[in-house]
Amino acid sequence: MMLGIMKKITLITLCCLSPLVQAFDDDLTAPDVDFYIELLGARTDMSDLGSDNSDGGRARVGLEFNDVSPLGWSFRTEISLNQLGDASDTETTRRPGLPSDQVNGGPTPQEVITDVTTSLRLTGIEVGTRLYDNRLFYIRGGAFVYSAKSRVSTQKTLTFLNEDDDTSSLLPAESTESRIGPYLGLGLEREIVESVRGVAEINYYRVDGEMLPSLSLGLQFRF
Repeated sequence: MMLGIMKKITLITLCCLSPLVQAFDDDLTAPDVDFYIELLGARTDMSDLGSDNSDGGRARVGLEFNDVSPLGWSFRTEISLNQLGDASDTETTRRPGLPSDQVNGGPTPQEVITDVTTSLRLTGIEVGTRLYDNRLFYIRGGAFVYSAKSRVSTQKTLTFLNEDDDTSSLLPAESTESRIGPYLGLGLEREIVESVRGVAEINYYRVDGEMLPSLSLGLQFRF
């Protein structure tokens, strides 16, 4: 599975970098590019995965190809390390106690309460392109190759009429899967001082069959 994902990353990266190859002339002149780094804080709506808003962030590097300007817009390729956030959901069930629930020959519990908490942590790499109108507005899109680390924790509580409750936890079950999905984004970019720009954007990530909106604010440093 990982081999297939790595092949997809390689293919996407080659497609994104194709303008770099086109920018070379017959004499192998170096292309006219600007290099930038962006550091952004992010807040992602994880409600579709059973959680609330989650804080995260991303670090991004990119190249702007000054020799490539589709429709008069600046063309960029970029790659980002992305901490999308954490989702957590707890399901509680209650049932009457049974003789089989007795602990070490003790009394039958009045009620058995089971809490099952499922948590999901999303981190990954974005590989994509960006078109900037050279004034304020940009659009971006590409592939999000992410790691979904899930953890299932179970806690059982036995309640008694005239005794203290008895709570026990089972050993958590953990698993990690690597997946890939698209992302699309809109943003605003404005120079603050020379070589430093403010960035604000909203991105939508396809994760586990859901579209997650993520708001980001940060700074871009150009070299």
